[in-house]
Amino acid sequence: MITPYVCIKRLVLCGIVLFSVASQAQSHFLWLKSPVVEGERQAYMFFGENTADEKYHMPDAIAKTELWRRTPDGKRTKLDAKPTAGNDERIGLVGALTDDGPCVLEANVVYGNYHGMLLAYCAKHVHAETAEALIAAGPSKDLKIDVVPKLIGDELQLAVLWEGKPFAGATVTVAFGDGEPAEHKAGEDGKVTIRPEREGLMGILANHRDAEATGEHKGEAYKGTMTFVSLTMDWKKGMNTAKPPAAKQAGGLSLPAPLASFGGAVADGWLYVYGGHIGQPHDHSAANLSNHFRRIQIRSANTSAAGSASASAWEELPMQMPLQGVAMVSHGGKLYRIGGLNARNATTDAKEDMHSTDEFASFDPSTKVWTKLAPLPGARSSHDAVVIGDKLYVVGGWTLKGGSPGDWQRELLAYDFAKPQAAGATANGAWQKLPAMPSSRRAVAAGEWKGKLVVIGGIDEDGAVSREATIFDPATGNWSEGPQLPEADMEGFGASAWNLNGKLYASGLPGVLHRLSEDATKWEEAARLKTPRFFHRLLPGSEPNTILAVAGSAEDGHVADVEVLNVK
Repeated sequence: MITPYVCIKRLVLCGIVLFSVASQAQSHFLWLKSPVVEGERQAYMFFGENTADEKYHMPDAIAKTELWRRTPDGKRTKLDAKPTAGNDERIGLVGALTDDGPCVLEANVVYGNYHGMLLAYCAKHVHAETAEALIAAGPSKDLKIDVVPKLIGDELQLAVLWEGKPFAGATVTVAFGDGEPAEHKAGEDGKVTIRPEREGLMGILANHRDAEATGEHKGEAYKGTMTFVSLTMDWKKGMNTAKPPAAKQAGGLSLPAPLASFGGAVADGWLYVYGGHIGQPHDHSAANLSNHFRRIQIRSANTSAAGSASASAWEELPMQMPLQGVAMVSHGGKLYRIGGLNARNATTDAKEDMHSTDEFASFDPSTKVWTKLAPLPGARSSHDAVVIGDKLYVVGGWTLKGGSPGDWQRELLAYDFAKPQAAGATANGAWQKLPAMPSSRRAVAAGEWKGKLVVIGGIDEDGAVSREATIFDPATGNWSEGPQLPEADMEGFGASAWNLNGKLYASGLPGVLHRLSEDATKWEEAARLKTPRFFHRLLPGSEPNTILAVAGSAEDGHVADVEVLNVK
C-alpha cells in the first residue's frame, strides 16, 4: 500500500502515459488548524507538506476553497475566509471563530485534472479539549473521504471512511509537525488504533485511489481519481481523564458536552448522568453514544436544604454498557439503572444495528461499585421508570433487535426494593407484571402523584405524538384517563416528569413546565424554560421549590446546560 506522503510521486500510469513527479507542490496537502492569534482563536487553511509547513503558496485551484465550521449540535456554518496578505511566514486563508468552544473545521476541493488523473483534497480539524468533545465531533458527512477520531482509554482510534463506509485496508500516516511520519494499516473495519507518545498538533493523512474511474472535469477527460484527506487535532496526554472546569452556581451548571436521551438522577446532593446520545440528532451509532457515567455535587450534604449549588467539578464514575433511552432512579442512597439501548454499528454510515437490553443494576456511591440485579422480563428501551414508596415501576418503551420496527411494550412492571433480588434470580421471581397500559407508547414520561403512577405523552405505534396522561392506581390495579397536556407542537414526545413537594410537574419540547392540578383535571403552567427541550430530565434542585431541567435536545440540536426552574 502506498503511503499518502509519497503516493502522488509514484502515480505513473494515466492511460498509456508514463510520467514522474518532480514538482514540490505534488507532495503538498490541504491542512486546517485553529490557532490562537493575538488572543483570538481562528480557522486557518493552508497548503503544505505537513502541519508545520505554512509558507507554500496557495495554488489558484485551492485559493477559493470554502471553509466550514461544524458545532457539536450539528450546525454547519460557512466562514468568511480571507487570504493572509503580506505575511510570508504564514500563507493561506483565515476565518474568525466566534468562540473557543469545541468544533470541527471542514474543507474539500477538486484540485483538477493532474496528468490525466482527477486530484481532490479533503481537510478536517477537530478542536476538542476532552474525550467527550472529541467523540461528539463524529463523522464529517460532507467529506468524501474522512478520518473519525475516538478515544478509547489512553489510545486513539482512527476510523477511515470512504463515501461514508469503512475503508478496509486504508493506509494512514501520522506525524507531529515536520517529524517523520509513522505508517499504519487499517483493518477490515477501516480502523487504526495508536498510542501517541508525544503531545502537540497531530497531522493524519489517508487517501483513496480509483485507477479505473473515468470522466471529464472542466472539459478535460481523466482516467483515475486520487482523493486525499488530512485530519489535524491537538493531542494531549490524559485527554480521556481531563476534568472539565468547575461548575458555576445555580443557573450556570452545565454538562461537559451536549447530551440527550440519558439516565439521570439526584441522590444526597449529587446529580448523576449516565450514558445518553451525543453528536447530531437522529444519528444512531456506537460513536454517538456517550461512554461516561458522571456526577457533580449540587449541594453539600452538610449544608441546609436552602444551600446554593456547590462549585464542584464533574467526577468520572465507573461506566458499564453505553446506553441511550435508559432509565435511572435513586432509592435509599443508591442508583438503579433500568434497560436502555445499545448500538452495534460503529458509525451512522453503517446500517443501524440497535439492541435494547434487559439489564438492571444498582450503583452504590459509597463504594462506587455496580451490582447486577435480576434482569427485566424482557429487553426494553425508550421507556421510563419512577419510584413510589418502596416500589420501582417501569412503563412504556419498545424492544429493538437490530432496527425498527421494534416490539412495543405495554406491560407495566414493578420491583420491590424491600425484597431485593440478585442477578441469579429469575426475572419472573423478581419482577411483578401488572395490568398493561391501555395503549402502546414509547418516549414517555413517568411520574408519581398522590401514590399513583402517571404516564405522560410519548409516541404510539402509528407514529402519532400522544398528549395523554394515563393514571395507574397500585391500590386497585386499575388504569384511568387523566387530563391531556395542552395542545402544542410535539408536546408529550420525549417529555420528562418529576414530583416535587407532592405536586407533579412535566415538560416537553414547547418549553412549558406544567403542573397537574390538585383534582387532576387539568395541567397548569408553572414556569417556562429559557431553552425548550425534550429527551431531557426533570430532577430536584438544590434549593427549595426548584426543579432542574437537565440537558436534552432542542430544535437546533442537543444542549448541555442545566436550567433551574423556581416553582414556588
